[in-house]
Amino acid sequence: MKLFAALLIIVFLAFSGYHLSFRSFRLPLFARTFYMTGIEFLFLGLLLGPHFLNLLDVRTMDGLEPLSALLLGWVGLLCGFQFELSGIRQFPRSFFLSSLIDILVTFGLVFTGFYFLLPYGFNVSGPRLLMISTGLAAAATCTAQTGLALLTSETIKKRSHLVNYLRYLSSMNGMGALILFSGVFLFKPSTRLESGILFSPSAFSILSVVVANVTLILLYNLFLSKPKEKKELSLLLIGMVIITSGAATSLGFSPLLANFAMGTVLVNTRREKERIFSQLVWAEKPLYLLLLVFLGARWTTNSLYILPLAIGFAFLRFTGKLSAGYLASRVHHQQQTFPKSLGLGLLEQGGVPLAIYFDLNHAFHDPLMDLLVGVAIIGLIIGDMVSPHLIGNLVNPERTLKKIDEQV
Repeated sequence: MKLFAALLIIVFLAFSGYHLSFRSFRLPLFARTFYMTGIEFLFLGLLLGPHFLNLLDVRTMDGLEPLSALLLGWVGLLCGFQFELSGIRQFPRSFFLSSLIDILVTFGLVFTGFYFLLPYGFNVSGPRLLMISTGLAAAATCTAQTGLALLTSETIKKRSHLVNYLRYLSSMNGMGALILFSGVFLFKPSTRLESGILFSPSAFSILSVVVANVTLILLYNLFLSKPKEKKELSLLLIGMVIITSGAATSLGFSPLLANFAMGTVLVNTRREKERIFSQLVWAEKPLYLLLLVFLGARWTTNSLYILPLAIGFAFLRFTGKLSAGYLASRVHHQQQTFPKSLGLGLLEQGGVPLAIYFDLNHAFHDPLMDLLVGVAIIGLIIGDMVSPHLIGNLVNPERTLKKIDEQV
């Protein structure tokens, strides 16, 4: 009974609350960022979780695991549909090289920090250490466009070249983060099938996931070969996500990554990709808010180390992004148009890392992973709070100079 009551409450909150989120009210800048990203639903999930009201306790969350996999699958499919190769080719190659530098430098620095520093404070080593470091470093590479959305139309028009460059980098970072995140499952100790047979980490485990994904992609292409009405297409997409997420969970793989791969293939092979994408977008906001509520319910905040670790994580990521931004600005053929402080526009993380954090919690029931995901969430909130001011100073430096002159 508690399971159904919890489900009804959180669904009602998500589908009614999204009308108030993702809007730019007249609030302080950091508060507007929260409303435009739905971060307040993280705190709502924390309130409903075991630390406070206990509506979403451990047993209830376990009962809602199929819905959790469905949410991750829908987010993954939607992310995959945003990476169309024909659109990426329209940009100069130097843009792609810059995004690659940004991804690899940030990932390398954060991964190195976690890999070498975690063993000093926690009893962790081997594949477990590799999984944690890879997952958190992959999420750290993400960049969001929320801060750019808060800029005035006059500023965007005036610095359109820089704004478009930042948008490209943030879009490519999401794809790079999910690709790097797939490395986590290479170190997973075991893969369990529905029959209960347990396999060691071997070529069979990886091959079974690849074969299942390829088979499902071929099957969905066959279903989509004939034109579908709107209702039929909606039912087909829901069925695709359910089947793919269920198969990935059964094989010990990520529903987020399995559906991301499927979406990337479909958007580059199907002619009716616009119709499919429009069907996916209508449910994006409420399902994303549901995911935030679930992540908040699993959020571990009762450790004395969480705040210092979060500040350390934010510092590592900020250092990586500033270094990557400097290098990325130097490789462009029109490097004089991009400032050396380009990394200031790449600090906000957005929704993709939150999906990655939830997937880590969903796939690995590890107390240390839960603690570090909580650390990363606080680090993300710190970045989202300071990022809009830094982006404004980067894109519109004249405004900052004007304020200094007025003070003098």
